[in-house]
Amino acid sequence: INNSVERAISIDKISKDYEISKEAIQAEINKLIYSNNVGAKVLQRPVKTKIVEETVQKVDEATIKRENMVIYLLINYPENSYNKLKNISIDNFKNEINKNIIKKLYEHLEKGNINTNDVMNWFEDSKIINHLSEIMSYDFEISDVDKAIDDVIAIYKKENLVNRRNNILKELENVNTSEEGKLLEKELNNVIIQLAKMK
Repeated sequence: INNSVERAISIDKISKDYEISKEAIQAEINKLIYSNNVGAKVLQRPVKTKIVEETVQKVDEATIKRENMVIYLLINYPENSYNKLKNISIDNFKNEINKNIIKKLYEHLEKGNINTNDVMNWFEDSKIINHLSEIMSYDFEISDVDKAIDDVIAIYKKENLVNRRNNILKELENVNTSEEGKLLEKELNNVIIQLAKMK
């Protein structure tokens, strides 16, 4: 069904008849749409190709997959995910293309624009559009949306704590006063306790 209104009515009917959430049905529809149209959006309209700066440091596959999942969750389940995931800073994202996408998603969702069906039209860069198509057609095997969101948040929280712990250890090597050292040691203990609780 190409007509978005008819599609919404059908989703609503299927949701009621089979007691499946509308978000889950929409997610499956998006997979079909984007898997059949990888790159199609690029051909449908003139695309301005901007140079997206690549990170000098190579980003590992696990990190990229996690970032892709954040994007997938924000697009498919904006009402469930945005209020939780928005606490993950854009600076936490390593892949530059993902960083650009997340920034745009945060901006739109902050304004209350949760109709993410038109997400492709928010971008002009062909690289970003193709990357989004790949994300939306990928099967992340999410059985419980809320758990998937909480798991992603937990990973970022742990990563931030590990980074802070490492930074404190470096700062302690160059501490100038005993008072400063005590404050850093106190913070370090708190960080270590939080990390221990997450294991």
